[in-house]
This record gives sequence, C-alpha cells and structure tokens, in this order.
Amino acid sequence: MDLINLWKKSKVLNIIILGIYSKYYFLLIICLSILTIILSFGFGLITAFRIVFGTIYSLFLPGFMISHILFKVGKIGYVERGVLSFVLSISIIPLVIFYFNLAGVRITSFSTFFIILLTCVLSGVIVYFKNKKPKRQQKQ
Repeated sequence: MDLINLWKKSKVLNIIILGIYSKYYFLLIICLSILTIILSFGFGLITAFRIVFGTIYSLFLPGFMISHILFKVGKIGYVERGVLSFVLSISIIPLVIFYFNLAGVRITSFSTFFIILLTCVLSGVIVYFKNKKPKRQQKQ
C-alpha cells in the first residue's frame, strides 16, 4: 500500500482543528523540532527554541487566528491563508502594541508576549462564537 494513502486513511489523527487535520499539526511539530535541533548546533538549544517558536508565535499565529475571523474554513486555500497570516501579523500586532503604548503600557518583552497572547485568545473566542451553531429551539 502506498504510504500517502496509508497516511490519509489513518483514523487516529483525523481530528479537524480550524479546518486542518491534526495529523498535519503533528507533522508541523516534528518539522519544527527538527529545525530547532539543527539550529541548536550553532546557537544552543534554548536559543534555537526561542528563535523557531518565537518567530511562529509573533509572525504567524496572530494572523492565522485573525484570518479565521475574516474567512471561513475552505473559502481560501492553505497557501493563501499562510501568506495572509504573515501579512496580518506583521500589520496588526505592531498597531495593537502601539495603541497599548498610547494607553500607558510600557513596551517590554513580557508586555509584547501578553499582547500577542491576548490578540490570539480574543481571536480564538471570536472564531469559536462565529462558528458555533445555534441550538434549535425546541417546540413544546
């Protein structure tokens, strides 16, 4: 049997999260771990971990969550969503940090971390309620 067909027919990892099968998340984690190990030879393990996952956390994840607010799953392709994720992260996160700074929050690494986390959590909550199917009213 073909390895790709076996991978597609696997029932264990066929949970869908934000329109993507979880087996692809697992594959992504493996690739990122390998990238971290490769970078650890030049920078050290902790520094390589911070580079790889910090880049994804700040440049991809917020835009990915926001793109799910703007476009439903299946409306745009994976490549378009990936590119749009980077563009939205690069444009929206600095604006959010700027407005927090105007409100009196000092810009530090911890405040930036929590502002990005707040953006991702709020986007996730909006996506959850946007995709939540209303319960049908029971007839009495």
